[in-house]
Amino acid sequence: MVNEGESMNIDRVLKEIKKEEVVALLQEMIQINTVNPPGNEKKLAQYMKKRLDSFGINSEVIDLGNNRANIIGRIEGSGQKEALLLNGHLDTVPPGDIEWEYGAFLGKIVDGKIYGRGSADMKGGLAAMITAAGAIKKVGMPLKGDLIIAGTA
Repeated sequence: MVNEGESMNIDRVLKEIKKEEVVALLQEMIQINTVNPPGNEKKLAQYMKKRLDSFGINSEVIDLGNNRANIIGRIEGSGQKEALLLNGHLDTVPPGDIEWEYGAFLGKIVDGKIYGRGSADMKGGLAAMITAAGAIKKVGMPLKGDLIIAGTA
């Protein structure tokens, strides 16, 4: 059950989330080629770190070698509750041997839909996580447990 104070905080967080900003973030993430094999997730991990850092969220890129990396960001809570981990993978499957109508790495919007590798699996989810964490940090919403954002290779 959410008490009145928590409800007000949630409303403040939701007001900070702008659809256009999430869409632009996702488009930029799609444009970073993380096809696995070979992975090449390091560039996306570094990009996510810059975004998390811009919100004042402590983050770290963990280099795994061969241009592969993980990213971990954390908003510290009061310690009254356990941490919540939001995790998603950074890589995408190859675009295949077909010609894409809109390009596999463009993030093009057509009829309200974003096309490109990772738009639904999993860069869309990662963009949502980053945006939500940024809004929580911006409004200073008190958390009882840490909020951890992870992007993994």
